[in-house]
Amino acid sequence: MHKVYYKDCTDMSEVEDGKVNLIVTSPPYGNLKNYCDKGIGEGDYTYEKYIEDLNSVWEECIRVLAPDGKICINIMPISIIPQIS
Repeated sequence: MHKVYYKDCTDMSEVEDGKVNLIVTSPPYGNLKNYCDKGIGEGDYTYEKYIEDLNSVWEECIRVLAPDGKICINIMPISIIPQIS
């Protein structure tokens, strides 16, 4: 049976390893987008934290992705220069 999940893909614990054939995701944009109090990009959000958040998305996607699966990543066209302190 096919299922579609509309949720945060940093936790797909209901899905077994290697069982997903297609993932379509729009990863977090850090503090570049208003997430309406979802805790993303708030406060002293750094470039390093942004990369850490992205990596948590990729790790979980890779875990559930089937060997012949595909990941489609939607990233809005923006220009950013990381502020690394």
